[in-house]
Parts: sequence; structure tokens; C-alpha cells
Amino acid sequence: MNSARGLHHRPTGWLLDSQLAPYVDAFKLHLAEGCYASSTAGTYVACIAHFAHWSTLRQLDIHQLNEAVIKEFLDGHLPCCDCAWPVHRVRVDLRAALGHLLVVLRANAVIAEPPLGTTPVDIELRRFDDHMNHVCGLAPKTRSQYLRIVRGLLIQQFANRTVTIPSIEPDDVRRFLVSQSKFRPPDLRI
Repeated sequence: MNSARGLHHRPTGWLLDSQLAPYVDAFKLHLAEGCYASSTAGTYVACIAHFAHWSTLRQLDIHQLNEAVIKEFLDGHLPCCDCAWPVHRVRVDLRAALGHLLVVLRANAVIAEPPLGTTPVDIELRRFDDHMNHVCGLAPKTRSQYLRIVRGLLIQQFANRTVTIPSIEPDDVRRFLVSQSKFRPPDLRI
């Protein structure tokens, strides 16, 4: 670490000495535009610093970063991480921060968009997302939440078969909602 970077604590130096350095401000701006609390933004910056250190040690080119590399970091490196303190090791924070990092790198044309799925459900979800975006004007986060829910329903109904929306009956939706409620805590409103 050079002397100018030595003024920073280790993780910040890792980040500023990495290929991610030119995108730190864009990353922070992305989080600010998403109305993330400053404490969350600070945590996420620490998370990408840890990832920057790992990717630098692995000699990964920034253009190689994608979901598979993130999975390798989370599933391969994190369980046996012995990176020097202070380093952020909370998986849920790392996963969220690195998801935001991929968004920023894609928005800056640093890495390619993920390949599009070709199953009937993937195709129907792209149509639905296009409708929510261009007709309804919904925000990306809202669309993402709706797509996650609708994906579950469509996969339960059609698996890999052709999606025919008119064939979905109210009882199908009820069964899906009941199956989803098993995975969520009950609403405890009084």
C-alpha cells in the first residue's frame, strides 16, 4: 500500500487501490439515490472493500465480475475468510452490497448485462417487467419485488411449460399465497 493510501484504514486502502476505485463515488451516489441510511451505505462500502481485496488477490479483471464471481466470493471465500481485521464478514450485507455493485458497474458499462433466461416463465416476466416499467411507470425496486412474487406463481403453475395467464384461476392464486405464507412470519398487528 502506498504512503498516500496508508492514511486510510486497511479496507479503505484495499478499495482505493483496486480496480473498483473509479466507481466508489458512483456506488455511493447509487445508494444515496436509493435513500439508504448513511450507516447502511458505510457498511456496503466496507463490504465492497472486502470484495475488492479478495478480487485483487485473485487477480480478477474488473470486466470479469458477474453473479458467478460474487457466488464464488460468498460461498468459497467467506466461510474460510482470514482477511485481516477490520473486514466486513456478514453474508447478508455482502450479498446486498455486491448486488448494488453489479448494478453500478452495469450502469457504467463496465460489465455486461446478465444473459436473459429463455424459459417461458422468463419470457413472460420480461413482458410483465416491460409493462410495469413503460405503462405503469413503476420504480426498479418495486418492479423487482413484483417480479419475484410473480416468478414464484408462474413457476408453481407452469414450471417449464408455456405460460397462459388466462388459465390461472383464483384458487391457483390462493394456493400460491398460502404456500408463500409458510415462509413468512405471521402479521402481528393488533
